[in-house]
Amino acid sequence: MKTKLAFSYRMSDTEKICYVTAEGRITLQSCVELMEASIKNPRTKPGYRVLVDLRKMKYEPEVREIGNLTSYVTAKKEFFTGKIALVTAGHRNRFIVDMFCFGAAMGGVNINRFSDMAEARKWLEESVNKKEITGK
Repeated sequence: MKTKLAFSYRMSDTEKICYVTAEGRITLQSCVELMEASIKNPRTKPGYRVLVDLRKMKYEPEVREIGNLTSYVTAKKEFFTGKIALVTAGHRNRFIVDMFCFGAAMGGVNINRFSDMAEARKWLEESVNKKEITGK
């Protein structure tokens, strides 16, 4: 039996952070649907930072899918003007997210991958002076 994907997100207006959690099996289509829902949310404002917890997610894409998702995000980058921190676990998920982060950063998105939630929050709170990929 396949596990379905479950996304949840909440907006913190005081912190200007959107917290997203993904669990289960993810597809390219479900990623796009989540991003579209976020873009259409009237509470989403330019400059919001996004903290995405992917530690309970399973994703086994083809390389082409990662490229398609990267193209989608960079095409919509005016909606993703704040920092985006992705928290992952497991070697395979880290590798996939690193490829995605590299492509999105090359397209002008301020994005980074972390293994630790505290490190991700710390990075989100730093001023946005430079774009870098650290893969912490």
